Formats: sequence, C-alpha cells, structure tokens
Amino acid sequence: MHFIVLIDVDKQSYAYHASSLKQSDIDAVEKSLFDKISQVENRKPVGLHDLTTDSPTFHSVQVMDQYLQI
Repeated sequence: MHFIVLIDVDKQSYAYHASSLKQSDIDAVEKSLFDKISQVENRKPVGLHDLTTDSPTFHSVQVMDQYLQI
C-alpha cells in the first residue's frame, strides 16, 4: 500500500510518500501528516493518492500513475 500527499506552500510543490503492508501503519502516517499540514500557513489544497503496487518503491507508483512522475 502506498500513501502519497501532494501540497503546495508558497508556490513550492511537495510530495510525501509512505508505504507499508499494514493499513494501520498507513493510518498512523496519514494522521501524523495531516496534523502537521494543518499548521502550515499559505498552503493550497492537498492531493491524496492511496494505491497498491507490487513494490514498496515510489518508482512503482510512478509507473502506475504517470501524474506522479515528478
């Protein structure tokens, strides 16, 4: 499982990626990240991606979703 967050802050784009076989790990990362993002000023809406690939790498996500080829 992969969890990807895209956010813009002051015209700078950021991507965060986490991967785990356990949903509870992803849930914990998601909560922690959203707690931090909520405190960031001048942020634009967040883009979220949850998906599953056959590998834990970000490259495997990019192969599946070409939008994330950054």
